[in-house]
Amino acid sequence: MVSRRLIARFSFLLSLLATPAVVFACGGGEAPTATPAAAAPATATATRVAGATATTVAAPTKTVGQPSGEARLAMAQVRELFGDPPISPYASTPDPEQLGITESLFVYSNLNPMAPNVADSWQVSADGLTLTLKLKKGVKFNTPPQLAGKDFGELTAADVAWNMNRQNAGVNLQIRSGLGAQFGATFKEARAVDATTVEAPLVTQIVWGFPLSEFVIQDADLAIMSKAAYEQLGADAVKLVPIGTGSFVIGQWVPNERGTVEAVPNHWSKTAGVAKFTVLQVPEITSRIAMLETGQVQFAEMDFAKVKELRSKGLDFLPTQSERDTENASVIWPGNLWEVTHPRTGAALEPWKSVVYAQDYPWIGNPWGDKAPYTDTDNPQGMSDMEQARLVRWALSYAIDRDGIVEKLQSGLGSPLYIEYMG
Repeated sequence: MVSRRLIARFSFLLSLLATPAVVFACGGGEAPTATPAAAAPATATATRVAGATATTVAAPTKTVGQPSGEARLAMAQVRELFGDPPISPYASTPDPEQLGITESLFVYSNLNPMAPNVADSWQVSADGLTLTLKLKKGVKFNTPPQLAGKDFGELTAADVAWNMNRQNAGVNLQIRSGLGAQFGATFKEARAVDATTVEAPLVTQIVWGFPLSEFVIQDADLAIMSKAAYEQLGADAVKLVPIGTGSFVIGQWVPNERGTVEAVPNHWSKTAGVAKFTVLQVPEITSRIAMLETGQVQFAEMDFAKVKELRSKGLDFLPTQSERDTENASVIWPGNLWEVTHPRTGAALEPWKSVVYAQDYPWIGNPWGDKAPYTDTDNPQGMSDMEQARLVRWALSYAIDRDGIVEKLQSGLGSPLYIEYMG
């Protein structure tokens, strides 16, 4: 494992893109006021809710008004937009929630990771096997400027159930998003009971929180898109022009150049503080620093190693969440394939035929003996290949200079982490 670091999700405005760090210009005026859309801690240290229902925290206070002005962010790359979550590669492209186009059913508020937002409440059945969601009435899907004149109606239980099933790898076997596994491990097929009620059978008994919150419980949150827009426009259209209920709509998006989102006036929950947010592709870090210094942009993606230098220039690092919110970065030793049956279908597997066993890698244990295509001759006397592989991984982990990584690569903004996952 390498070190734990301050999360750098760009959630001060839109939770826009997963970036190494965000630096903003200061001293020449305040940074633009903006609406946090998905300030989701990366670690699910959620406080347990009493019982199995959460209705105690009020929904966000509505803020009306007409936003104005523009905020600009310079970043290393503006990636292709994938507005349809099930076809989005894992954590590599801007998604509708990060852009502020969609919003979560629940949010984090007053230590409650499942406080009402688009949904008013949730409840788990007495046997712990069914989740029931009650949705807020009157939340409309937004129409972006490219589709002026179209009306996609209000969010209903049918939209939520449809999204839950399409983004669930246990229901939708064609899903490409890496987040589908989290939903598949939590929910069976969801259904709309009526216009505002969703029922979702649970894979296991869970009573404290679900991957339906901006708190990203189980490392996932549901992107709620318009079912009607998908059916009217088709998959290719909504990939480029996603339709949600969030504080922003998509403006223009040109991969490897720039992208914009535009604020929704008089949003049902919280109107954004800027009318337009623009990201500009500026590959060179020195150019991004110059743009900050000249005022061409208000924010820029930076390496953590630059934070101390930039503060000496009158710029500052922007913590996008509270200082307690962290994201873990780790080195994983892959290729240890020991299961003999498929976890979903029960079909027999033959892991020894995988390319990872094509040759004898010292960190990969071979429990299959002569079923592997190579002859194992490098184990110490009396030591199994599995034990040798364990010791090699252990030695490699010891060799990582965690303190040096934190100090040199992250400007001290982090702390060593020795075990990221514990079953």
